[in-house]
Amino acid sequence: MKTKGKTKLEDLEVKKIDAVDIGADQKANILIKKRGGTGEPKGNFFKRFFNAFCDSLGVNSEDVRKSMEDEATSFDDVMNEKKIYDVRDQIWNACNSLEQSIVSILLDKECEDKQAAIAQSIDQFKAFSDDASKSWIKLERAATDKEDTVVADDFEIAKNARSH
Repeated sequence: MKTKGKTKLEDLEVKKIDAVDIGADQKANILIKKRGGTGEPKGNFFKRFFNAFCDSLGVNSEDVRKSMEDEATSFDDVMNEKKIYDVRDQIWNACNSLEQSIVSILLDKECEDKQAAIAQSIDQFKAFSDDASKSWIKLERAATDKEDTVVADDFEIAKNARSH
């Protein structure tokens, strides 16, 4: 049915809608409307779409909505959020270190007792985690010399020697 130079499609069954960066027909303007039915969820379409989009990403839509608001945030709130990120970063580093250790043991052709080596790495990880969790539950970064130790390479040693 044509109305005012536009084509109105009736009884169209849409099975899939994809979001794309650039549409194939740049001159096409498409407006999709749906009348409310008995099974349609209540609420704004964009709100439902936003919630579904956040859910598909595994993100809490309320957190995203709050972060988009133009409200001032106190210094304490920002610092507390950074503490959480610091703890998450330390947990990630510990888990990543365990994974790297186990993989290096698996790939080491000269390691004779891989089971014992893996068990040792897991014991070290457990000891670190048990100690660190005391700080983590207070949302504090655990103090550890293992993570904070940096081995300087030859370039850094030479650079520091020249500057003194």
